[in-house]
Amino acid sequence: MKNFLPILLMLATCFGVAQDQGEFKKPTSKVVKASSAPVTRAEARKVLDRAWTVLAKGLKLTANSPLQLVADGSVVTKNEVLQEFNLVVQTAAKHFKRNPRPASFDASRLRTDGDSAQMKFLVTKGLVMPLGPLVTGKNGPLSTLEFGDAVGVLVARLSDLCHLPSSQFSPNLMPG
Repeated sequence: MKNFLPILLMLATCFGVAQDQGEFKKPTSKVVKASSAPVTRAEARKVLDRAWTVLAKGLKLTANSPLQLVADGSVVTKNEVLQEFNLVVQTAAKHFKRNPRPASFDASRLRTDGDSAQMKFLVTKGLVMPLGPLVTGKNGPLSTLEFGDAVGVLVARLSDLCHLPSSQFSPNLMPG
């Protein structure tokens, strides 16, 4: 009981000092919430520009941005997003460290109102979800949630393909 008060005072002092040094600040960034509103071309271009910048820096890609989407206020379509994805993939393909295992999918489930060869290529390489909104349904607008998922899959898969795993750092490749 004699040691309880000094320990309590030390904890209170440490907590107060830590707050004064700014370690417990509230986050200052705004939280962006997904909505069902369609994504505009300007929003899609901004996200794809950021994704390309991150990929180019992280993967040491030397090529300039391949994006061609015009940033205006109109709604972006699935075919336009697939075209931009294809441009990014074609530019990054020369930096692939390995060939991906082809993904299996039912080609009859793909949309018929777009470039079927492009869709098959992206789905086979695992760069687009085989039953995702980009390749199923009809060509039309995407919600922010659908677009965000598609960009996330693309960036994650490109990062995977442009990286050669090491047995020193990858648990699945470690001996024994």
